[in-house]
Amino acid sequence: MSFRNGLFIVLAALSLSAGATAQVTAVHFDVSDTDPVLPGHTAIDVSIDFDGQLTGVVLFSEPTAGAYFIDPFGRDTPPEDPADPGLYTYFTLGEPEPTLPPPPTPGGGSVNIGFGERTVTPDLIEVTFFPPGGVSILDRTAFLVTRLIVTDDITGTLDIQASANGVISPVHTVDLAAIVPEPAAAGVLGLSLMGLGGWRARRSACP
Repeated sequence: MSFRNGLFIVLAALSLSAGATAQVTAVHFDVSDTDPVLPGHTAIDVSIDFDGQLTGVVLFSEPTAGAYFIDPFGRDTPPEDPADPGLYTYFTLGEPEPTLPPPPTPGGGSVNIGFGERTVTPDLIEVTFFPPGGVSILDRTAFLVTRLIVTDDITGTLDIQASANGVISPVHTVDLAAIVPEPAAAGVLGLSLMGLGGWRARRSACP
């Protein structure tokens, strides 16, 4: 079974009781600047816009180089302690602040074979999750669904598909290397800012 077919089966099963009156309208991949990150790593926030009721999210990624940083204690949801910066890959139903969101209910996560084993490792992510029973999440913009901590040398792709009110989005694929800032570019930016500061200092010292 193909990745796309596996995703369709998983999300269709999650959406059987929902009407097809809403949709996922956008998927965003952004470098997070809100938390400190481990040296040599980058935090990528994946969020979605949707109309209606969120019914499921599926993620698949198998990097060709580099890796995901996985919590050594086995956590893959946001930390419960507000003082914990959560410097690991996790899956969520919204921002972890100011209040902790409801824990996502895991589904069969091996999207290549439909309802297989959920897999979260440094070199493979196959995850399905959805809101817990009794929790309705409606009409959101830039709604955080995962924070990925990746090594700066990561290459490969991340696929995401979501469902709102039974309308299953297309598979959105992003090139991971295109998101992570290149160290050389960051260095050039730093040198430019230092040069600007020196120019201002020299100008201030002039009579």
